[in-house]
Amino acid sequence: MKLASGDMSNEKSIRLNTKQIVDLVHYANVIPISKGLSQKYVEDNYPGWEWNDIIPVLLKKGVLVKEETPGSIKLGAGLFMDKKIRSVTIYFDSKNIDVD
Repeated sequence: MKLASGDMSNEKSIRLNTKQIVDLVHYANVIPISKGLSQKYVEDNYPGWEWNDIIPVLLKKGVLVKEETPGSIKLGAGLFMDKKIRSVTIYFDSKNIDVD
């Protein structure tokens, strides 16, 4: 599934596998966000990126959804993801995304 368009080969990007997405979602609730733990996790594991560069983009592009659908898996924090997704690539400047 491609949610991006055009040539983005020159953009800074981040590729996340399913486990990395699950790990990120672990920090997607009020306690770690309010204590700054979510941003620290991103800074420690994805230098040069911010929390708002990743999770909100995954939500906006439909990789993460707030309602269960057939074929989705529950990740925690009230978020679900299609079990067919193996990885995603987020392009920093355009906030576009490729999904495998």
